[in-house]
Amino acid sequence: MNVLDSYLKRLQSEQISTTSVSAGITPYESPVSGKPLIKSPKGRSVIAEADVEAPKRILVDFDVPVHKYSKGYFDSQIYDVPTEGSKEALQFLKNEGFEVIVFTTRVSQEEHPETYKVNEEAIRSWLDEHGIPFDRITSEKLLALAYIDDKSIRFADWKSALEMMSFLKIL
Repeated sequence: MNVLDSYLKRLQSEQISTTSVSAGITPYESPVSGKPLIKSPKGRSVIAEADVEAPKRILVDFDVPVHKYSKGYFDSQIYDVPTEGSKEALQFLKNEGFEVIVFTTRVSQEEHPETYKVNEEAIRSWLDEHGIPFDRITSEKLLALAYIDDKSIRFADWKSALEMMSFLKIL
């Protein structure tokens, strides 16, 4: 049994009330797709739809979650040490059977048409040099069970998303 199945089974043993029950949908099914829902660890309302057809895959952004990136963008260079705990965390995920994919715009042909291949080799070499486990590198947002990224905003609704952007001084 994989991690997601174990989590969903545990959730199904808890009592959760939602408005979906009155619509003939169990508290663990999306009213849109009928797929299982995930409840937050703190017991808050259902927050995300689980795609049970997604491969056992995690996408991890390169800059900040893996490469410390303490100076920010610096001429496309990979100048820093690994982020504390990144090697151990990614090894844990690999040991749990996850495909670990490093994603970054550094290898985007659209963003870096002249250097994307060189950038990919530089990242691959850096990861290997530091013994950081991964399966592949991409610039695409592939189907996955989770995305680990320092610049993401967890979507619940647009009001909350815009408030978070304001709080982060993006707006």
